[in-house]
Parts: sequence; structure tokens; C-alpha cells
Amino acid sequence: MRKLSRGDARKLLKDSGVDLGKDYHQLRSSDVDKVLAVAKLYGYRKSPTAPGSKGRMFFQFLQR
Repeated sequence: MRKLSRGDARKLLKDSGVDLGKDYHQLRSSDVDKVLAVAKLYGYRKSPTAPGSKGRMFFQFLQR
């Protein structure tokens, strides 16, 4: 199965109503669940030394 590209992940979240311009901590819990689901589809793995959760690191990755 083909993994999502970064652009596909952004589009999927945007189409589902997640605002990538917001701060991660201002997201609703349902939006955080969407971010985590897309991170799984993308195959995202955060660094063990990353200073935050998988969801937050993936959200910041998509904001870059």
C-alpha cells in the first residue's frame, strides 16, 4: 500500500476541517484524533528525542 505524501496529508486534514494555521494546543480533541490518524496513514515516526508528542510533531512537520 502506498503511503501518503506530505501534500496529500495536508490536503486530507484541510478537507476534514483541521486548520493547519492554528497552534496545536488550540485544536479540538477531534482534530487531534484526525491528525493522529493521518500521521498513521503517512507512516510518521517521531524522533525518540523529539520534544513533544507524535501528534504535535507531525502537526508541526506539516506546517513547515
